Amino acid sequence: MSFAYYIPVAAIFSGISVLAHLFSLPRKARWQTSLIWLYSALLLSNTCIALMISRQSAENAEFFLFLLRHFFFSLPALFLWFAISLTGESKRWLFPALFYTVILIFLADLDYIFRLHLLLDRMEPHSWGFFPRGMPLAIILLALLALYCVGVSFWYMVRHSSELKQEGLKPVVVLFVFWWIGIVLSMLPFSGISIFPPGPAVDAALSALIAALLTRGQRNSRVSANLRTISGGFASVAMGTLAGWLLKTLNSSVDELVLLIVVSGCSLASLAGWNYLARYRLSLRPLFVILQNDYELSYQEARICELLLEGLDRHQIESRLGAGGGTLRNHLTSIYGKTIDIHEPSSEQSRDKLQRLTVFLSRIQTGILSRP
Repeated sequence: MSFAYYIPVAAIFSGISVLAHLFSLPRKARWQTSLIWLYSALLLSNTCIALMISRQSAENAEFFLFLLRHFFFSLPALFLWFAISLTGESKRWLFPALFYTVILIFLADLDYIFRLHLLLDRMEPHSWGFFPRGMPLAIILLALLALYCVGVSFWYMVRHSSELKQEGLKPVVVLFVFWWIGIVLSMLPFSGISIFPPGPAVDAALSALIAALLTRGQRNSRVSANLRTISGGFASVAMGTLAGWLLKTLNSSVDELVLLIVVSGCSLASLAGWNYLARYRLSLRPLFVILQNDYELSYQEARICELLLEGLDRHQIESRLGAGGGTLRNHLTSIYGKTIDIHEPSSEQSRDKLQRLTVFLSRIQTGILSRP
């Protein structure tokens, strides 16, 4: 079996972990449903790619291509839906993409059933397995769909760049670009370029990273947090396997020990980088926004937390807010119930809660507390 086969396999397990993580979250965000559909299509696409390139005959491989087209052709519209959900825009520009996608899938089914060869030229054998060679009409139709969905998606994201930045989601736009690059690279062998499609490895890495970014700060269960970590692990395996495949392609006589070292080293480096980014570099939202969005604190409660981190004591906070001691005490009780009493229920009650809260807030601000 081809070495490249393990790239989409690792991407499959990464996708399963990401989906399980999203389903395990207790609170649904506006983008969560669209992201689940998108990951499902990516998971099924990678599954079909793994089965297709592992077939021994063109006829068997073409059947899995028939299945693959239903999921792969849906990706541009699903990416657009995710961008709409992320920005809160109207869905009116999504319906033309959905209609176009249905027509394209219908044409692909007719092409397969009646052997019309309007979209597919042939199943072309490569050193790593069978992959379809598309007709110019298919390439043009797919390019039009992709251009439309990419254009509208980035138009929405640019229009809402300030809101995305405030919510700490601006890196999603950058990762979104690389995600589309992975999709385009997967089409290179379809257009006649003999190269293994690196899209599954890119999908695995970016989907795990985006899931970590979008769900960072939510009150995840231990199971949900572990699933998110597992998805990063499988994504790292996919990247390491891709590096090993590239090395084997450039030097077919490479020693197996060297290949193992390269795959292991790249996988470990990818995992370390993913953990670092997910744990420290993705905490881009202001503390005030995190407290309101993720811990459901009121404006006044979040303001009290900010003043605590500035080093003010109870009397100084009362003076700054113009509130009495009883009012501040009620606010603090509410804050404790939404933060440390949930996150640290087994902590010793004899400790000063105000001190515990200050430490808790400091850990959020510095990114040490990555999974509240």
